[in-house]
Amino acid sequence: MESGLFMKYSIFQNKSFYFRHLFTRITALVSFMIVLLSLSLFFSFRNYSLQAINNSNEKILSELGSNSVRIDNHMRIYSQTLASDFQALELMTNDNLSIVDTLNNIKALNSTLYTMPFIFSAYFYNGKTNTFFTAGGDPIIRKKETFYDQEIVNILDGITNQTKFNPISRRIPSSDNLDEEHADVYTYVIPNIDLRENKLNYAVVVNVKIESLFSVIRSSENASDTDTSFLVLSEKGIVLGDSNDMLYLKNAIAIPYINAVFESDKPSGCSITKVDEVKSVVTYVNIDSTKWKLLSITPYKNISKGIDKVQLITLLICSLTLLLVPLLSYFLSKILYSPVGRLYSEVQQKMVNQVDSTGAPNEFEVISRNISNAFSELHTLQNFKDGNINFLKQELLQNILSNVFEIKDILFLENPDYDLQFNINNKLGVLVLRIDHYHGTFCKLTKSDQSLLKYALVNVSTEVVSRQFNCEVVDMDEDHLAIIYGTKNGDDELSSKQLISSLMQEIYIVYTENFDISFSTGILTKLDSINNLHVAYKKALEITNYRLYYGHGCILFSDELEISQAMDPAILNNEIDSLRESLKKASLEDAKKHLSAILSSLHGTKYEIIMFSLHRLTFTIFDTLNIIEKNNIVTFHTNYIDFTIRIKQLETIEEVYLEFVDLFKTVTNQINESKDNKNAFIIEEIMKYIDSNYTDPNLSTNVIADVFNLTPAHIGKIFREQTYKSVSNYINEIRLEKAVELLINSSLNIDEIMEKIKWENKKYFFTLFKKQYGATPTQYRLKNITKQP
Repeated sequence: MESGLFMKYSIFQNKSFYFRHLFTRITALVSFMIVLLSLSLFFSFRNYSLQAINNSNEKILSELGSNSVRIDNHMRIYSQTLASDFQALELMTNDNLSIVDTLNNIKALNSTLYTMPFIFSAYFYNGKTNTFFTAGGDPIIRKKETFYDQEIVNILDGITNQTKFNPISRRIPSSDNLDEEHADVYTYVIPNIDLRENKLNYAVVVNVKIESLFSVIRSSENASDTDTSFLVLSEKGIVLGDSNDMLYLKNAIAIPYINAVFESDKPSGCSITKVDEVKSVVTYVNIDSTKWKLLSITPYKNISKGIDKVQLITLLICSLTLLLVPLLSYFLSKILYSPVGRLYSEVQQKMVNQVDSTGAPNEFEVISRNISNAFSELHTLQNFKDGNINFLKQELLQNILSNVFEIKDILFLENPDYDLQFNINNKLGVLVLRIDHYHGTFCKLTKSDQSLLKYALVNVSTEVVSRQFNCEVVDMDEDHLAIIYGTKNGDDELSSKQLISSLMQEIYIVYTENFDISFSTGILTKLDSINNLHVAYKKALEITNYRLYYGHGCILFSDELEISQAMDPAILNNEIDSLRESLKKASLEDAKKHLSAILSSLHGTKYEIIMFSLHRLTFTIFDTLNIIEKNNIVTFHTNYIDFTIRIKQLETIEEVYLEFVDLFKTVTNQINESKDNKNAFIIEEIMKYIDSNYTDPNLSTNVIADVFNLTPAHIGKIFREQTYKSVSNYINEIRLEKAVELLINSSLNIDEIMEKIKWENKKYFFTLFKKQYGATPTQYRLKNITKQP
């Protein structure tokens, strides 16, 4: 027992030096790092938080400035465009415009303004009649003297040819009812001035909602602090925009925190100051293009709460951690020290070639010297042995096929370390297995799943092809594999298409049944020289492009492809022109027929010609859609670039056909829907016109066509399509209805009633009346008088 205690005490004494050494250093290092980190966090977190708030606010202000400049540029262009609009010019220059045309023009302008959500309203001033026409709400027509926005009247009165036109900040009435709330706007004025008389001919006034400036703040992810307010100041200190609507249009230069911003010569900055007796963080940014200053004001309490809390938590964590450091250091030192004795014993027992440990101060140094020597020897052996030879072989073959460097030294490929399965001195061939549905299905898989599927394809291909040929399968890190193969028995097998096809079909069956993914194959059976390996690979890869016409899963040999260098351009041009007309007429079936003819004409041509023709076809179709949109028929929500990218990613002509047909369906449906809506509106206006002018003896389809600036034939066609009756029949119906009212409610005789409704042919009147009501006018009057009490 005494012997055991003595041994235990001796071991402790031997270990105590190393244990105390570890414990002291770990405790000191951990304590120092904790204190240093805690102090750093404690003192720097406040500055960091303020800087983060400042950066966030500066970003929001920059976005606000960019938004204001973008809106200003857009509204200047839009106002100029509106001033040249046909309906606007009619309102502003015509002094004898009918009320129907006036309301129609305002209605059309309203439709235009509804597409611009940040426009509040627009005025159209006619200098000849001193009349204002408003759009953007209920149509209002007022003389200059009675117009509800007298401020703009004064502005227009003061305009000369020397006036500079910049947006004007104003607070205007929301409508003709002055009791309603006012609106804060920026006003753009586009005048037309007679330079000789320095007189205003007409003007367009566009009022833009000031709240549109702050839309970028509301949509920003950084603007989560709802207590933050924003100001837009002119270079003279006038408040042009206020998110709280308290200082709008006031001169704020005298306010201390705003005055400090104007006195600063920096383009942006941040300060902590009092705003309305509340300690706040004020951030500002200068906008050079408009000479505006943008300010954000955030209450400091919103920031300090989080800072104080984090600082307190930091101190508590630091204190608790320091209390636990000795205990943690003790257990850590014990854990770290326990293997030292065992490791030292293992080193002494198992190291054959031990290094000289003379002068080593402790066991750690002895172990370190021996382990360093062992690792050096292992590293040398590992590099000498193979050095990841399979990876290097794949990289070598990838570089050769991609022509990253030229093959000048054949012996380089004969290096036995690479263990190439084909003989470079024998006849070789190249296969390319290109994965189908790559962009549609394969790319949607995770990178891990893609790697596993390609790894499986490499293994399956190697196992199947190696039964007949010496081969290497190379993963080209894209959508395909390359197989370099050479004969085992004789050259005849190399060019045996039946043998190669059967091997590819076997791989195809295994791969599709197990992984539900197919591939297409391009084959070059004869390679003239190993130096042309990259050329053969490129040709085999190009061959797979022709799955466009042969379909997925095809096996294509280079010498079997029948490819012409050109096609008949006249056929393509004629079909494309016919396709354009079909789209303009919204004829889906005709468009599909011409598309089929175009795609059929491309069969047998070079892949480059096919893709160029598809690009041309796409450009022509979108050019046609652009023409249709410019003619105000309909607006298509299509994107040329996105569609072109999708076409390039399609792999078969069937997919190309379906993609174009989907586009045609969308286009034709939108055109037909737009035409129906437009025709219904025209018919409604024609019926109103007939109801108001049925007493005109000259009322006819020709007269109505002149009024609506349409052809009689077109009016007759759309009227019959919408109402299932002719224009003349409708006129007769209206006149007969008025005749019935007069028969019942007046004592006028038949001739007088015919005079009232301007019906000239008495016999025809009697015929139609009896046909419509089953009795002559006299009989109808007697019957209805008899029924009256």
